[in-house]
Amino acid sequence: MKPKRAKRIRSGSSVPSEPFRPTRPRHPVVEQTPAAATGAAEPEAMHAVYDVGMVDELRGLWRRGQWSNLASLSAADLEAHPERARLAMLVAAGHQATGNRAGVAHFVQLATRWGASKESIARTLLAGVHNTLGRAAAVAGARSSSVYRHFEQSVSFCGMRPVSESMVQARLDAQLPPQARGMETRPTPIEADAPVRDASLSQQIQALRVQLETATAALQARVDRMLPALTEVVRREAVNGARQIEAHANLQAFLSGKPLMPDLHGWPVSPDLAVHLVRAVSNRRFDAVVEFGSGASTQLIALALRHRAWPQTVRQVAFEHLEMYQRATIGLLQELGLEAAADVVLAPLSPQALPDVPAPYYECNGKLAELARQLAPDCRLLVLVDGPPASTGPLARRPALQAVRRHFARAELVILLDDYRRDDEREVVRHWCADLDRDGVPYQTLELDLDKGALELTVNPHNEGSAA
Repeated sequence: MKPKRAKRIRSGSSVPSEPFRPTRPRHPVVEQTPAAATGAAEPEAMHAVYDVGMVDELRGLWRRGQWSNLASLSAADLEAHPERARLAMLVAAGHQATGNRAGVAHFVQLATRWGASKESIARTLLAGVHNTLGRAAAVAGARSSSVYRHFEQSVSFCGMRPVSESMVQARLDAQLPPQARGMETRPTPIEADAPVRDASLSQQIQALRVQLETATAALQARVDRMLPALTEVVRREAVNGARQIEAHANLQAFLSGKPLMPDLHGWPVSPDLAVHLVRAVSNRRFDAVVEFGSGASTQLIALALRHRAWPQTVRQVAFEHLEMYQRATIGLLQELGLEAAADVVLAPLSPQALPDVPAPYYECNGKLAELARQLAPDCRLLVLVDGPPASTGPLARRPALQAVRRHFARAELVILLDDYRRDDEREVVRHWCADLDRDGVPYQTLELDLDKGALELTVNPHNEGSAA
């Protein structure tokens, strides 16, 4: 026997005398193992059931604006349906249109719990706001093109694309009050303000104008509140997509006999900065590489130094303030047999004396003094400043320049600062430039348009002993 479809409700804005309840023909969600296969007696069927036509039925109610019918549904009517999240959003729209805030909150929570995205919930609620604005604009005597656009948005916001003129007209016919149904609703290029057709509405019109302004302000406030959350959702999805692509490429390389690459998202350097680092180490001559902050960049620099064309030895030192990350970096080097290529130094943060901002920084003076004794005074250093993290304090990376210049005053320093899109890092660079100007030290800056932003500061450029 075919399952019965839910009882259809007549078009129009009238409210039925009793709550709308779709019939729910039995439709199995999870099949049980047949008794014949197990040899057991056949048990009584205990299948979850749902209305196979409920999605089309509720979408029709939503399209025609039969909000009371939608609002009369309960969670129990939806919970067995495989598309219950979408249905919960439509019921929330019904409660929104009928002014039941508690109902809106309840069904939005259900939709979220059942898997609806924040973006789809926001679009559904915004569609309801446009429906209210369209009704208010019509009664207030707004231009018919404005009314039409609101109702067009009220249909399209919920994913009913492409939106046909007949769909918009059906919503208009169901939603416009009797006093406004005589107006021409199709948009025209130039249109005079529609006259008020019933003088008895003058008091209502003034109130509705106020409601229209209030609703518009509420809509803007709601969008402002939703945008950060939606932006974060989009960011997370983009990062996750990049990670999956990176992981797939990594596996392909591994199956071809190449080593796995470290992750290059979040705290590690971004892939574009990693490429810039590898090119700098491979194509430019340096006597040493110093890193403030260690990790994936340490492994990549060690690999680049192994394969570079220049014959001389390049010393690599990386400072890390937490032991767990020091061990992790050493592990990355050991995976490729590079544990002897870089000196990963555990350097806890300690206060450093600065002219105006006391800030904790790596205990690096001893190791930098040792490195300076091994190199010529006019040597050339690549310095990557990717730590400490901003959570350790304001202007956390400012001491880097002072720490290196203390031991390499005559050296040419190519300082690469990561995360230059952040205000804190930009302020750090302003302090660096002010310090160099005060001391009369020549320098050049180059801003790199990378994912997280980066700045290359060259101190004592074209120093004698550096190569092109």
